[in-house]
Amino acid sequence: MRVPAKDPLTSQTETSRPTLAAWVCLVGLAMAFGVINFDASVVNTALVTIRRDLGGGISASQWVLDGYTLFFAAGMLTAASVGDRIGHRRMCGAGFALFALASAGCALADSMSLLIGARVVQGIAAAMLLPSSLALIAALFPDMRERAKALGVWGGIAGIGFTVGPVLGGWLAQISWQLIFWVNVPLAAVFGVMVVLTAKPTVVRQHDFDLVGALLAAVGLVALTGGIIELGRVQEAAGDTVWAALLIVVGLAVLAAFLRVEHTRAEPMLPPHLIGSRPFRNAVITGAWFNFSMYGGLLAVSLAVPEQFGLTPLQTGLVIAPMMGVTIVGTVVSGFLASRFGPRGPMTSGFICGATGYAVMAISAAEHWLPGIVIGWALSGLVSLAMPAMTGVAMQTAPHEYVGVASGVLNTFRQTGGALGVAVAGLAIAVAGSPATGLAIVGALAVVSGLSAVVTTRRATANLRVSGTEPASGAEQADHAAQRR
Repeated sequence: MRVPAKDPLTSQTETSRPTLAAWVCLVGLAMAFGVINFDASVVNTALVTIRRDLGGGISASQWVLDGYTLFFAAGMLTAASVGDRIGHRRMCGAGFALFALASAGCALADSMSLLIGARVVQGIAAAMLLPSSLALIAALFPDMRERAKALGVWGGIAGIGFTVGPVLGGWLAQISWQLIFWVNVPLAAVFGVMVVLTAKPTVVRQHDFDLVGALLAAVGLVALTGGIIELGRVQEAAGDTVWAALLIVVGLAVLAAFLRVEHTRAEPMLPPHLIGSRPFRNAVITGAWFNFSMYGGLLAVSLAVPEQFGLTPLQTGLVIAPMMGVTIVGTVVSGFLASRFGPRGPMTSGFICGATGYAVMAISAAEHWLPGIVIGWALSGLVSLAMPAMTGVAMQTAPHEYVGVASGVLNTFRQTGGALGVAVAGLAIAVAGSPATGLAIVGALAVVSGLSAVVTTRRATANLRVSGTEPASGAEQADHAAQRR
């Protein structure tokens, strides 16, 4: 009797159905991202109490926030490269442990300098966690349909951390500001153990560590992002224009040197053929646009609405809350839409909705109409439809052995885009001289950002498959990437 031949794609997909352990690990990885997001937002509401206990001026308070974000952005490429070399399960476990220790250090700090130092270490630990979490998800969910769903769940759960951060931080700070850091310790321990016990080993690349590339990337990103932050503070008379400009110039020069050096290295930290892949490169650019509009808009609303309409912090939170809720829903829905229809639809519709919402917000701010700002801001939350699909595109277009580096590049660009968005939003509000005008300018910039992301989305998603697993080898993926250039 003749046995029917199996379809390779179908049989490969069926044997790669995720197990219960994979979903348990996904929850742990999502909560890791949630804790990262929580720590990025929770400190804002506790700064007044921290300054009262530890002293320090506005600049010190600013660096309590920026020390975390800056080293988070600057450390991801290095952490991703090391993760590819030692295995991302091990890197993720180390990240959880370091994050717990750094959080305890923040809670025990008795001076601003020690707190800032501990926040820097927290940022480094977050940089270890995020690229590794994406690499582990790629290993757990090789089927593209299942991975799209997993990324939706991952982003939705993680979004809760960013959403509840300001509210929970304000409540905990009324008791003790140290609690906002102590709460991280048991969370990191529990979810770290959960991930280490259930994660699937990733492909390990035995290669020489690119120390020169790591140093150039870290120095360049720290200088560039730090310069952007300083530039945003110049208008408040808290920063130095010359120093900010010097940092930006140095950062750009060092990053240019980094790209040049990577083309000459036998084992580069950023493989040129990876960033040379048009779909991957455009997915990365789209990620930067995403965070630029999201973080810039959040800062603008948080600063402008209370001053323009005389709202209390609680009332301002209620203005922001609908957008946060929409963001969580959009993130979860995106994964399921991408698994059924492919990534282009969710990404394009997300950025179009986001641009429309920011346009409504900008017009309403100029007209001093608060309900319109709330409606536009909530509508802009649908930009979250793009996030999991965009992450999936970046992971799909990267070879297996470079998946950690790919996630590091994507999230480095996203965090840098967010830092730039915050700096530009702060500059717009300061230069405008009026909260309404500043918010309108930021909204207009976000519209341009969203429409630009639509263009890069179409380029990033050309000829991508809706389902199936990735090619087994990096060489095959490189061939596909070369064909798409």
